[in-house]
Amino acid sequence: MQKIIKNKSHTRNLPRGYYKRKKPPDECTPSVETCQTSIKIDNYFSLRCKFSDNRHVNTKFHLFYIISLLIIVNATAEDLRLKREIENFSKTTPTPLTLPNDGICKSIDVRFYFVKIHSLTGCRVVEGSITILMMDEITPKDVANITFPELVEVTGFIMLYRVGGFTSLNQLFPNLSVIRGRDLFKDYSLVIYEMIHLEEIGLKNLMAIERGNVRIEKNELMCFSKTINWKNIIIQYEDPYIEKNRLPAHCPNCQNDKCPKSIDGKNTYCWNIEHCQRTCSHCQQNSKKGEMTYCSPNQQTCCDHSCIGGCEDDKPKNCFACRKFAYGTYPNIECLDKCPNGTFAHLERRCLTRDQCYDLNNDSVLKEHDATFIPFEKECRKDCPPNYRKVNTGRKIFCQKCQGSCLKECRFGNLVDSIEAAQSLKGCNIIEGPLEIQIRGITKSPESGRNIVKELESSLSDIQEIKGYLKIARSHAILSMSFLKNLRKIHGNSLEGGRNAIMVWENQNLQELWDESHRIEIVRGKLFFHFNPKLCFYKIEQLARKSAIRGLNASQMIENYETAKISNGDKTPCNLTPLNVTVDQIFPQAALLTWDPLKLEDERSLLNYVVYYIAAPYTNVTLWDGRDACGDDGWSVEDVNDFRNNKKVSQPLTKLEPYTQYAYYVKAYTLATEKTGAQSEISYFTTKPDVPEVVKKFKLTVTGPDKIEVSWETLKKVNGRLDHYILRANAIPQDDKLLLQRDYCKEPIDTSPPPSPPSKDTLPIRIVPKNPNIAPDGVCDCPTCSKLCSEGKQLAPQKGGFDERQLENDFEDDIQDYVYVRTDDKTTELKDTRTKRQVPNEIEFPSQPIDPSNPFTVDRETMKNTSDFYFDEIGPETTTFTITGLNHYTTYNIRIRACRKREEGESFLAEICGPEMKDFATTFRELANDNIPNFYAEQFVNNSLTNIRITWEQPADPNGLLLAYTIRHKRVDIEHTQPVLHCISTSMLNGTNYYILQKVTPGNYSIDMMATSMAGNGNYTNPKYVFIKEQSQYTSIWTIIAILFIVFIIGTIGLIWFFKKMYLSNISNMKLIANVNPDYAGVTYRQDEWEIPREKIIQLQELGCGSFGMVYEGLIKDFHRKGEDVRCAIKTVNESATDKEQITFLNEASVMKQFDTHHVVRLLGVVSIGQPTLVVMELMASGDLKSYLRSHRPEYDTVSTEPPPQPPTLRRILQMAIEIADGMAYLSAKKFVHRDLAARNCMVAEDLTVKIGDFGMTRDIYETDYYRKGTKGLLPVRWMSPESLKDGVFSSSSDVFSYGVVVWEMSTLAQQPYAGLSNDQVLRYVIEGGVMERPENCPDKLYDLMRRCWQHRPSARPTFMDIITMLLDSVSPEFEKVSFFHSPDGVEIRHQMALNEVAVFTDDVTTPLRHDEDSIIDRNNILMENMSSQKSHYDDDL
Repeated sequence: MQKIIKNKSHTRNLPRGYYKRKKPPDECTPSVETCQTSIKIDNYFSLRCKFSDNRHVNTKFHLFYIISLLIIVNATAEDLRLKREIENFSKTTPTPLTLPNDGICKSIDVRFYFVKIHSLTGCRVVEGSITILMMDEITPKDVANITFPELVEVTGFIMLYRVGGFTSLNQLFPNLSVIRGRDLFKDYSLVIYEMIHLEEIGLKNLMAIERGNVRIEKNELMCFSKTINWKNIIIQYEDPYIEKNRLPAHCPNCQNDKCPKSIDGKNTYCWNIEHCQRTCSHCQQNSKKGEMTYCSPNQQTCCDHSCIGGCEDDKPKNCFACRKFAYGTYPNIECLDKCPNGTFAHLERRCLTRDQCYDLNNDSVLKEHDATFIPFEKECRKDCPPNYRKVNTGRKIFCQKCQGSCLKECRFGNLVDSIEAAQSLKGCNIIEGPLEIQIRGITKSPESGRNIVKELESSLSDIQEIKGYLKIARSHAILSMSFLKNLRKIHGNSLEGGRNAIMVWENQNLQELWDESHRIEIVRGKLFFHFNPKLCFYKIEQLARKSAIRGLNASQMIENYETAKISNGDKTPCNLTPLNVTVDQIFPQAALLTWDPLKLEDERSLLNYVVYYIAAPYTNVTLWDGRDACGDDGWSVEDVNDFRNNKKVSQPLTKLEPYTQYAYYVKAYTLATEKTGAQSEISYFTTKPDVPEVVKKFKLTVTGPDKIEVSWETLKKVNGRLDHYILRANAIPQDDKLLLQRDYCKEPIDTSPPPSPPSKDTLPIRIVPKNPNIAPDGVCDCPTCSKLCSEGKQLAPQKGGFDERQLENDFEDDIQDYVYVRTDDKTTELKDTRTKRQVPNEIEFPSQPIDPSNPFTVDRETMKNTSDFYFDEIGPETTTFTITGLNHYTTYNIRIRACRKREEGESFLAEICGPEMKDFATTFRELANDNIPNFYAEQFVNNSLTNIRITWEQPADPNGLLLAYTIRHKRVDIEHTQPVLHCISTSMLNGTNYYILQKVTPGNYSIDMMATSMAGNGNYTNPKYVFIKEQSQYTSIWTIIAILFIVFIIGTIGLIWFFKKMYLSNISNMKLIANVNPDYAGVTYRQDEWEIPREKIIQLQELGCGSFGMVYEGLIKDFHRKGEDVRCAIKTVNESATDKEQITFLNEASVMKQFDTHHVVRLLGVVSIGQPTLVVMELMASGDLKSYLRSHRPEYDTVSTEPPPQPPTLRRILQMAIEIADGMAYLSAKKFVHRDLAARNCMVAEDLTVKIGDFGMTRDIYETDYYRKGTKGLLPVRWMSPESLKDGVFSSSSDVFSYGVVVWEMSTLAQQPYAGLSNDQVLRYVIEGGVMERPENCPDKLYDLMRRCWQHRPSARPTFMDIITMLLDSVSPEFEKVSFFHSPDGVEIRHQMALNEVAVFTDDVTTPLRHDEDSIIDRNNILMENMSSQKSHYDDDL
């Protein structure tokens, strides 16, 4: 909306329709005819364009600016594309794909981009794992139609972490039956962690987890996680780790009596309220010993023993998944114990034919990197077993037994740069491809403590043939090449540089090749030896003579023979020309170096440049300090080979650490014949800062009813200068929706003592099965430990020997590492690897200025910490903080993130805060807060039966929601009687606070009661005593006679009133309008608890004039408690007001007493004793909505020197619209018709919340908005519906019509409706079905809403509940907490509306706004005649 209003001033002088029609090219700017582009040697991009008006434009950009711009544009376009894909994908149900691989998919990783989840479409089996991570911005609306019913089996693990939208996994995987756990995440096959909206697991068809355990943790809304008998699902059973989810007392229990129960009958097993857990214990008799049994979904069919996870109804062999092997194609799959002859087992789960095994190598979905599947010995395997070699005939690949010693062929990625890479070649005899060795590591291997060369000899000594070439470069630790002692042949199928079979280059300590007896056959290629200063040249010649190709001598075998004489066995050139190196671009994890090339007479003498760089916290790095001959110096090296034909040489350095100082220098390498070299001085640069890492070891400790202690680990990677931590805590709303589904009298909560702070001695310890190799103190013998560690297993903590909280922290660190550290290291592009973040909504529709010093737009004046919300910035040195002032027994979502300082010159849009870490905790209870303050007991007689009515005041501030009340009564006039308990669930009271003990026999009773909250039981009240006398028979007869006499008197009075009403009322004069709402009629004011002492009211300043008198701003002293002063609005009555006017004034206040909702102005009290009479209302500091809108027009108050106020944003307009609709929905639910809804009668609070006004305050201020018909009342014709104007009929539907006019007022900043028409013309125009045109630049969403509200037939208009539903996607999160729409009453009304929903037929309201004066006047005369002859019930209301 802000953008629309601004454009209005720019287009004021343009012709009408300028933006609505497509203009031909000659009417627009000159068109581009031709453009030429070129990239210069200096890395600049030139653009020269010719326009149709013969102008030429030359533009020059640096190439890196263009690349940066393209990255930003591409990222923005990608975000928009993904957003559209999410919207489209969520609106349509995906069509199952027909996969060529029979519905079998490989591992699926969905993180950050939700649209990737559609890769699960059509998958029946995932041979791998499913991970769905880090998408907390997803809403339930986004995932409404996303489901994958085909998926029944996952061979790995499933992990869900911080994903929003899903309330139940039943929607996502409704038919998932088996998780095999062949791959695990830290010993777990099912991990559900910090899921934002997840309320239940809901995997009603999950029957088997073959391997691994279950971990369900920190899901703040999760219920039903402990109502599952995991022993029937986890085959290798260990107790699942289920902690820190929603408390079971706050959840409903299983509602179905048919659900299975535990042996002791205490536990009922179900997935949710609707679905019981499926058990197949009745099939156990047909199973093999020790095997779990499975049955069909209807539990009537016992599945065959070859099934796992279940089978189809009435088809025991149609398995959902096979226990061992599956043979055939879906749906014709047969489950077998072993694969039949002629087939091959694949991944221990399915049988493939030979051709199917080979086809896996061509399957784009299932093909694995660098793996070749071979059918061999009844197994489709990735490689040949020992003593077999792989033979490739060109058409087929098979394994062949070796004759004698078996040569093992290995496919290798050609680079040995670490001990681990060398060990991967252990046992290889033939290298399929080249072998490159480049180890600049330390001289000692930390894995073994042995010399690196010995490790190379152990791993590479079996190599006999190399099909490609051999290259050894910059391996400073190598003294001899004898570690390749069995190398006999180099084929040279691929040559280094297209010429060399052996390349040995820049090995500072290489002194020996092979011994004199060692001979290597070179089939193709030459020798390249350079810059090996300790290698004598005659040894190179000896190798050349031994390995020379027939017809070539030693000098011909050595590349650059004369040069090699000089560059080996000698030092590098000493005459060094300085290179001038500059840092052109610096990023958080990259930098770009440029320098002028070295000028030589023969450019071919320049071999390459090498960039050396190292992290240097201080500027004291020298060229040789700390460097030895073995390369253990920490310097990183980058080769620069692309340097010819450029005026400047550039080299990007990537994978740098943010905010780190680096030392660097560049060296040019030339042929030894060149007497001149080049090298730069050591210089320094510092990378730019980046967002800090996520906070680790985040722990919450509850220390009291209003305190939570927060602690965390000191940040290790700040990526800048740590400035502060942002700590946020917000109370999780207590949703009683689930509580209504549980009868807490039949299913009471655990009434164990309230929680207390844990101590170290009472921490829960995980108990593990006994292991004979583990001592009682948790220490194992060395062979066992070595075996377990080599298998990647971890020793479980022994009882009393490990802190459980440390385990939780370690697991959380593992997840963080998996999410944030797992990256693709193959790319070397210059790019910013920071995590992409969502821009806050305030940037799109700003409602206040953005603070450049803070990444969050926070209004420090209005952000006040309350018991429901806490915000603080904590100093960088703090790692422990206590949040105080919280509410008792409330669950808080607590989040923390680290923020660094913004560097000088850094853009204010740059993100300075890292990812959020969150957890939640529940404060302790206040024991006394569940006590009932007062209760009363009295007897009464109904139909001669004696009852006791018990009323009470509910606890003012209980521990969470109140669940039930318990009433205890006992006869005290009879000894040894037992008390009788009556439990009443709050869901059955429907908001009332009374209970009747019926048919009580005469006697003396003691009665007391207690309340039960979410935290447990309160204390019993002090007893009340009630004595019930015995009634005689005559007393009962006289009671009946008295009742009949009263009924007779009431009937007589009713007949008299009816006669007077029908025959004596004056019906000759029909009134259309009244000055007051008819709902006030018949209200008599009585003093009550709303009365406020006059001395507590302080008038401050005048606000304006209301219907009855002046309105002031004021204060209420000591409103609820001493010292609490509340701002308010004070309405007064003129001194000259009559008694009738004063009564009417107080009657308006009486009507307001029944309203209690956030979006209707609240009555605070009344002062009726003394003069003048005062009505005290909630203060709406920003005045009425009409004044507010007009004050925000661009031309408003042009005389002022201050800049004009900005018009409301579109988001603000939509927020106001839904707030007005919510207030009207509340009034409609109360059966209250407003009759005068307009912008002038809506009030704006200080925080810009809009509320329905107090029904009369603004009538005199905007008297011109009303139309007086003769001597009748004022009529707001421009806001009234057709039926109200014509028949005097007012209803909630007529209020909806007025609401559409209010939305029109907001869209036009309070212009007058139907401008240009008189009141008479408006009256006639509306009755005939006319509506207003779309306001200028009004969005479709708003005008569509207006048109629906302006339907001519009242039944065709939406209800206010419907309007709120239309606008829900545009509201702030706060709306859900305070609105009537989301309250229990609102939910109940919506439920009733859904049950009574009928088809709605709408009129076509397309009549344009007309100015035909004559026709309007003629029709108006006819209208007046009709109106004078009609009788309206409106007059009766008055």
